[in-house]
Amino acid sequence: MVEAWDPLIHHATHFRASCIPATRKDLEDERNYSEDCLFLNIITPGGKVGSSESIHWKTNVFKLVEKYSGLLKNYIIYFEKYSTFLVKVLIPILFQKKDLPVFVYIHGGAFHMGDTESIGFEHAAENFVKNDIIFVSVQYRLGPFGFFSTGDKEIPGNMGLWDVTMALKFLHETIHAFGGDKSKITLGGFSAGSAIVSALLYSLDSDGLFSQAIQLSGSVFSEWAISEQVVKDSTRLAKAVGCSTKNSKSIHECMKERTANEILEGVEKIGSFRPYVRKNKFHMRNDGEFLTNSIDTMVQNAPKKRTLQGVTNLESSYYVFFPQIIDVLAVPKTNWSSYGKEQLKGFIKERIAPESELGSNAAVFYDLVADFYVHRQDSESDDDGSKFYLGRYCELLSDLQYNIPVLHELDMKRKHGWETYFYVTDYASDAVTDPQIPVSGVPHGSETRYLFGNGKAKLNEEDQKFKEFLVGGLVNFIKNGDPSTNSFNWPALTEDFPTRHVRLGPKPKISDTFRPEAYDFWTNTVPKSIGTDALKSRLPAAKAHNRHEEL
Repeated sequence: MVEAWDPLIHHATHFRASCIPATRKDLEDERNYSEDCLFLNIITPGGKVGSSESIHWKTNVFKLVEKYSGLLKNYIIYFEKYSTFLVKVLIPILFQKKDLPVFVYIHGGAFHMGDTESIGFEHAAENFVKNDIIFVSVQYRLGPFGFFSTGDKEIPGNMGLWDVTMALKFLHETIHAFGGDKSKITLGGFSAGSAIVSALLYSLDSDGLFSQAIQLSGSVFSEWAISEQVVKDSTRLAKAVGCSTKNSKSIHECMKERTANEILEGVEKIGSFRPYVRKNKFHMRNDGEFLTNSIDTMVQNAPKKRTLQGVTNLESSYYVFFPQIIDVLAVPKTNWSSYGKEQLKGFIKERIAPESELGSNAAVFYDLVADFYVHRQDSESDDDGSKFYLGRYCELLSDLQYNIPVLHELDMKRKHGWETYFYVTDYASDAVTDPQIPVSGVPHGSETRYLFGNGKAKLNEEDQKFKEFLVGGLVNFIKNGDPSTNSFNWPALTEDFPTRHVRLGPKPKISDTFRPEAYDFWTNTVPKSIGTDALKSRLPAAKAHNRHEEL
């Protein structure tokens, strides 16, 4: 039972409990964690219309004028109906502005870590709220708490998706009281949060709850985002915590009796990541309820929504050079200078084309991948072989984890009449990246630091130009459905230019293609050589992988 605020003022001076991550190593000392963690934060403009003091986000006090007191009582009834859903408001609001657009943001973290406190509110207020956009950040259950599955109706999985959907239902019914327009809700997310946005775009269970979407570096078509492998890992976890796995019902009954600490101990026993490109063990699956068909088919049948979607130009360098993130994919700093052709070929054989997974297709698949990522133009490696092959390793991971899934999703949207805008982030200064990294490129998450905080690093003039364009494009899309600015026309995808995009930087420019050879390789060469079944391990959400002639 949720207690009503008494008196009708809630002092939101701190973030509430974060959802428990999948592993103990991701527990931060200063955080409060709980299984009761389904909180959302609403940051809204306050003060007089047109006032230079219209955003008072430093005060951290929630006030309701008298005429809204009755409505708040209805909120409490709503909370009781939905049990665990709470709302916390960080900004003092006088509700003088009406019908504002709303940006609902879903955090990333590989489905196994992350929270709204890490997003904060200062930068969201500066970048969005001061532009008369209501900003909402949402938490969802993580790891086994949010994505454990028995593969059937006993525990279908995808609980984290239902959490976000419930938050959207709450906002759809109540956002008008905060000055928002329920018909102008943009759902956005980063990484795993972007993959969740992708899934909600196509699920009928979230139909009508938002009008458009922003997807930053993540797609439901990515193999780390969705597969049936989560069922096997859930069974392993059940065994690790001492549950009988003879049937789904016994697993369900036993897991409900296990404490959060016992579940975390079980994850430590089985490990939280797989030694493959589909890195995280707990993620979405096609459950027949929230995700009712192949994602390709769901895209075709879903109501069309405007979408702004993109990637960085070298996403997976984030995992290669930062072993504290996902050590199974990392190259230790001590090995950077010695990394070469044989190490890359070994990775492809063991992790990309393992015989245990692909059987008789493994050798052919290995040869194809090695020819494209190792031997293609390898004469360029003469001057500095380690940098060349580290770069190719980053390209391979980036293509599999982000580029090809995102390009496939963009292709499906375009073919079925979705209005879609595409970007590639080409810029990240030393303020957000490590200058010692031997391969040039923009790693995963670089643009989010300009949106939600950059630590103690100061932004230089080029950083400020990049941030201004990035924020301006997002704000315009949230408000108008078009990221174009007064000085820059941002084109949507067309049949003639299916991957035309904006290269984000201090001086943005338009490019007509993005990794066409890699996309042709994965969606044309590979299926023709070994069939679509083998490729399905790389694009598990897709029904068909043949590249169409119009591309």
